[in-house]
Amino acid sequence: MKSLSTLLICLFFNAMLSAGNTPASDSYGLIPRPGEIIHGSRPLPAMQQWTVAPSGAYQKARASLLYGLKQSGYTVKEKGTPRIRFTTLEDSALNALWKTHAKPGPEGYVLQLKVNNIVIGGSPRGVFYGVQTLLQLIHGTMPDHEITIIDEPDLALRGITDDISRGQVSTPQDMKTIIRYIASLKMNVYMPYLEDLFPFASHPDIGQHRGLYTVQQWRSIQSFADSLYVDVIPIFQTLGHYENLLILPPYLSLAEYPGAASLQIGREATYTFLKEVLDEIIPVFKSAYFHMGADESWDVGKSATRASAERNGLGSLHAWHYRKVYDIIRRHDKKVMMYGDIILKHPEILTEIPKDIILFDWHYYPRIFYPSVELFQKTGHPFIVSAGVHNWRRFFPNLTDAISNIHTLTRQGYAHGALGSITSNWGDYGGMNLRAFNYYGYGYAAAVSWNTSQTRPETFDRAFFPFFYGDSAAAYGAVYALLNDMSDRAEWLSMVAHPFYPLPKDKIKALRRAAALPREARQVHQLLNRVTPTRHRNHLDYLRLAADLYDWYGRLSQLKLDMYQLDHDQTSLLTSTPLNDTAGLAARARRLAGEIRSWNQRYARLWQRTNLPDNLTYMTDLWERVALYLDIKARELDRGNTAFNGKLNTAFISLPTDKPDQPVPHIFLRKTFNLRKIPEQARLQLISGSHARLYVNGYFIGEVLARKTLSARVESERVKVWDVRDKLRRGSNTIAIEVTNHTGKRAMANVRLDARQSHNWRLLVESDPYWLVSDRARDGWQKRDFNDRDWLNAVEEPVNWLISKPYPRHNLPSRIEFFSGYGH
Repeated sequence: MKSLSTLLICLFFNAMLSAGNTPASDSYGLIPRPGEIIHGSRPLPAMQQWTVAPSGAYQKARASLLYGLKQSGYTVKEKGTPRIRFTTLEDSALNALWKTHAKPGPEGYVLQLKVNNIVIGGSPRGVFYGVQTLLQLIHGTMPDHEITIIDEPDLALRGITDDISRGQVSTPQDMKTIIRYIASLKMNVYMPYLEDLFPFASHPDIGQHRGLYTVQQWRSIQSFADSLYVDVIPIFQTLGHYENLLILPPYLSLAEYPGAASLQIGREATYTFLKEVLDEIIPVFKSAYFHMGADESWDVGKSATRASAERNGLGSLHAWHYRKVYDIIRRHDKKVMMYGDIILKHPEILTEIPKDIILFDWHYYPRIFYPSVELFQKTGHPFIVSAGVHNWRRFFPNLTDAISNIHTLTRQGYAHGALGSITSNWGDYGGMNLRAFNYYGYGYAAAVSWNTSQTRPETFDRAFFPFFYGDSAAAYGAVYALLNDMSDRAEWLSMVAHPFYPLPKDKIKALRRAAALPREARQVHQLLNRVTPTRHRNHLDYLRLAADLYDWYGRLSQLKLDMYQLDHDQTSLLTSTPLNDTAGLAARARRLAGEIRSWNQRYARLWQRTNLPDNLTYMTDLWERVALYLDIKARELDRGNTAFNGKLNTAFISLPTDKPDQPVPHIFLRKTFNLRKIPEQARLQLISGSHARLYVNGYFIGEVLARKTLSARVESERVKVWDVRDKLRRGSNTIAIEVTNHTGKRAMANVRLDARQSHNWRLLVESDPYWLVSDRARDGWQKRDFNDRDWLNAVEEPVNWLISKPYPRHNLPSRIEFFSGYGH
């Protein structure tokens, strides 16, 4: 990883040094790079005013040209030269070309820049793409002499998928901005990843408070996209990734098991539901294609369909479902698309599904070779390759991995007959990574999917920054390289974790973050102070926001190292940082808390600049939680406490078995305790990872269903807290929990009861080996007077989750971090 990151930085700086302020002379800095440029000998005059001829069948191209010229302040005249004319490839003025050159295909074009006129020839769509090339020349570097460009795409379908289901949902205007941007780079597909996010009249509770567009808004988006020759193809899930829906009470019965993210295959109600929603959503989108999702359905075959999977095979079970959904979609006369990852796990599916399903061969990490492209080619299934912009898990994208992944997968897909290349972004865990950072990755995807053989990272860099910012200053390349390096050092998942978990034994990553991140952030600000963008000026706000976050995290790393140093009374780990006493450390913790709160406000403003407000609080609450952790630690440092004490120490418990990993799918837990006085507050926290139902003194309190997922909304449900004061009584009390693990593993639970009397909180009950457990129970097992003498003592269960401890005084429950283990 480090060598790849270094390579990218070198590419950026090499591009700056070799190009200075001039784009690549052989391609005029065009994105995508044209297939062929023929240079003439006659010099061209300076062009500041333009005449656009009547367009006839080329209305979309003409509208795009006029928009582009007027946006840049150029004058459009009714008469005069240079005159811009649109025509067909059969125009007599172009006949001489075809004696020595092949005519481009249906999306291809010819662009001739001559002394008194500019001719763009092709189909209406081809001429539109010729206009995009002309606009880039006008806005960038116009040739000194006459030129002719002959150009056409390598791949038929070129575009992006845009995750609007898990967090950020673009405003309609921002979605149109993204569509206009990809169209300007000759992409022709925009695929909103909806998951289940659509305003269904038959199921109005779906998607509430998550950023629903109305049907009319979707029609407006499509009309706008159509004016730019962009096809809007929805991705609507029909099997997996239903966690946001299946956690809602009306839909629990459709799940493979309670808490699952996949629908239950074979259940009649599943197909009644799918037919209802598909019959509503499909007619709203006029594309010839419809994407049925169907990726990552890992829950299938684990519970309700286990017997069927064992009898018929997991692959055949999936194939049966795919055919059912295919039939529903085909009745709407749509071409069916779906993800291919489950098929790669079970290749026998390829022989059991219709041959005309278009498979998305997605891979999101760099490789030298992607063997699946050969598999799909040999079996004759139409397929599209799909790489990623690597914006997930990181605040600024990992451009190193993105470029390698997009470049290699697209080229290999083209070589093996792929229909297209559709590049993905993802908003995992709520989409902390702002969508504005994705434009670079989209640009490279557009370039390589149009021209697979001539696109190179180093030439793309020299073209992209002048194209995007209108300013060819070399500083942009350095800024992106620095932010890429900072992104490689720190994922946002780690930044929102509790800062004061025990430090790992090897502290080299923390040392590097502390040393590098603040220094690189200062360099970013210095570079940005020198640039004067004429386009996307407000994009600098996002770059500064990213730099400030990494700067903050580097200084937080230094605080932790200094705390560790003081606690262990050792020589300074970084000689440039003086040893601090606890008062100094407390002051620094408070400053960091204040800074992240201020940063959080800026983040919220930038989110809402381009996104609906829905789902924002899932992200801002995480940063406020970190600020609270820092406030709490500052008060502890005031008292001389430098301990790294952020980890939950309460144990998970389960049933004792002969073998530690022996499956225990169903357990019952009981704990009886005495109270001399009813507390003023009593907060009971439950964590399971399975399906757990909680009772206090025989009263049902609630349940935990949520399992690990990529949804911030569902993740927030994995730890549940209830105020149970009104269920407690003086004397004997009983907490009872039923836990079911539907995946055939070990059922377990983690529970603690914290109580407040006056201003003091104390731990009353926690899960430990003194709880009683059984794998079967008789009636009344939840009640205080139940006879549990034949039950066993529970055993502690090892869990590799990293979970923060709760702070009842601050109304702050535990949180299961988005990652596992100590990789923070």
